[in-house]
Amino acid sequence: MGGMRLLKLLMMLIFLVGSYAFAQEVKDEDIRVTYFKAMDHYPLAAWAGGHIEGVVVVRAKLDNDGKVIDAQAISGKKALIPDTLENIKAWKFAVNEQKTVIVVYDYRIDKGLCYGSLLSQFLFYPPNLVTVRRCEEIVSTSQ
Repeated sequence: MGGMRLLKLLMMLIFLVGSYAFAQEVKDEDIRVTYFKAMDHYPLAAWAGGHIEGVVVVRAKLDNDGKVIDAQAISGKKALIPDTLENIKAWKFAVNEQKTVIVVYDYRIDKGLCYGSLLSQFLFYPPNLVTVRRCEEIVSTSQ
């Protein structure tokens, strides 16, 4: 992905997160992840349903221990939402005053080549940005 395209995407995500965080009075500095679980694959419904990409913004409510007790997608494509909500429910956060966090998931399908069985990649950028990438299997490691 080109540097300028990535910069534009990050600026858009910062704007989205900032807008939703302001509406919910949750600031980036109020979000601190103490445990996260990586997704082990790109959402299958999105992959099988036409290689769907997009951004899902999630608002999660926390209990007194920082565990996610409820999560809802504020925005995003339907095929991406179920896996996103399942994933965020396995996370744990430092409790903030609002007992709420906003996390942005960015799903992209790379047009480049993959090697072997590594078809998906999960990256977490604190405090609240996740990228999930998928590519086509072009080079096989099996013989």
